[in-house]
Amino acid sequence: MGTEAKVVLGTLIRNGEINLSKLIFLLTCQHFLGHPPNAPPEGYEVIAKYFSTFTELAKRKYVIRCDHLVRSGSTEVPEFIPYESGEGFIVPNICVKTICGAVMRKDSKVDDISNEDDEILWKINLPVFDTEMRQDLLVEAMYWRVEDSEATMIFKALLQLGLIRNSFAHTTTPISIPELKIAIKKLSDSKYCLEDFNEYLDILANESLGLVVKTSEINGGLYIVKVKEAFNQVTYSMVEKLVETRFGAMAARIFRLVRRHGFVEQDKLMQMGMMSTKMGRSILYKLVEANFIILKEIRKSYTISSSVTNKVVSYIFHIDFVTLLRSILEDSYQAIVNAKLRLKAEKHKYRRLLVKEDRIDKILFNMTKARCSEEQLDEVRAMLTYPERAILNKVRLSISKLTAAQLHADRTLFLINTYFIFQQS
Repeated sequence: MGTEAKVVLGTLIRNGEINLSKLIFLLTCQHFLGHPPNAPPEGYEVIAKYFSTFTELAKRKYVIRCDHLVRSGSTEVPEFIPYESGEGFIVPNICVKTICGAVMRKDSKVDDISNEDDEILWKINLPVFDTEMRQDLLVEAMYWRVEDSEATMIFKALLQLGLIRNSFAHTTTPISIPELKIAIKKLSDSKYCLEDFNEYLDILANESLGLVVKTSEINGGLYIVKVKEAFNQVTYSMVEKLVETRFGAMAARIFRLVRRHGFVEQDKLMQMGMMSTKMGRSILYKLVEANFIILKEIRKSYTISSSVTNKVVSYIFHIDFVTLLRSILEDSYQAIVNAKLRLKAEKHKYRRLLVKEDRIDKILFNMTKARCSEEQLDEVRAMLTYPERAILNKVRLSISKLTAAQLHADRTLFLINTYFIFQQS
C-alpha cells in the first residue's frame, strides 16, 4: 500500500489507541518535520493524503475501532462494548480546517486537538496481520517447493478464500475453479496464470507433500489446502535448516533420517546415511549434546539356556520434537533480549554522533526546501568529518544486523507458536 500506509501504521503502533483527528495531526506535523506549511492548501493536501490512506487501511480491516464506552442507567460502572460486525471499520469525518490550523500554529500540541470523533479511538487490528503473516509463510514455503510464481499465486488465492471463516482451520473450505479464477483476476500480474491455469493447478495438486487436494468434481473440481500439515512441514524444514546452519549438511541428513524413522540404532543410521562410522558418530553425538536428538538406552535379555540369561544394552536415537521446539523457543526469546540490549548499548554509546547527524539532516532538508545553493549545502555537510561518517556507517551496519536478527527471531517465534496452536486445536 505504499510508504504512507507504513507511516500511518507506525504512528498508530507508537500511540496504541488514538482518535483519527489526533492521528492525522501527528502525521501532518511529522511530514513537515516541525516546520508548518506556508499556506493552508499545502497542509490540506497532506491531510487528505493521510486520510485517504487511513480509509483504505480501514477498508482492508488493518485498523479497527476500540470498544466503545457505554454507561448503563442501572449502574454507575461503564462498560466497554465491541462494535457490531462492520461498524468497527467505519471511518468518521474529520475537520480538515481545524487540523490544518493546529498544524500551522507552532505551539499546538496533540492534546489541543478536539473534534467530533474524540470518543472514537482506533488501534491496529492484530488478528488480521497474524492471519496474513501465516498465509505469507505458507506462500513463501510453497514458492520454494514448486519454484513457480504463477502456481504460487493460485496457492495464495486458495488460502485467502478458504480461510475467511476460520483462520485456524486445519483445512480450508473447498474452493471451486470458477471462484478461484475470479479471485486470481483481482491479483496483479494474473494474465499468464489464467492462460495456463489448469497446468499450474496440476503442479500444486501433484506436489509431493500433497498439501493441495482435489476433493470433488463439482464445478470443474473443488480444492482444499491442508493448512495444519503445511505448517507442520514448514516447522520441520525450519528446524532442519537450523541444524544445517549450526552443524553442516551431514548433520541435517542424520537429523532427517532420525525424524523419518522415529527410533533408529546407530549402525543402521550410519548405513542409511552412507557415511563412515567415525564421522557419523562425531556428528551424531554433537546433535545429542545440543539436545536436537535424544539418546535412549534399551536393555534386552536373551535366554541361552534354562540357567543362563545374557543381557545386552543397546542404544537408539530419536527426536522429541515438542521438547526441541520449546528449547528453540527459549533460545529465540533470549536472542531477542540480547539483540535489544546490544542495540540499546550501541545507540547509547554513539548517541551524540547520531543526534548530530539527525540535526544536520534536518538542516539540509530545510535548506533544500528553501532552494539553497549546492555550495551552501556542502558547507553544512562538511560539519560531519570523514572519521565521523566512517563511525556512523559502522554503527548503521551494526544496527541493521541487530534489527535483522530480531526480525529473524520474531519470525521463528511466530512459526513455532502457530505450530503449537494447530497442535492444540
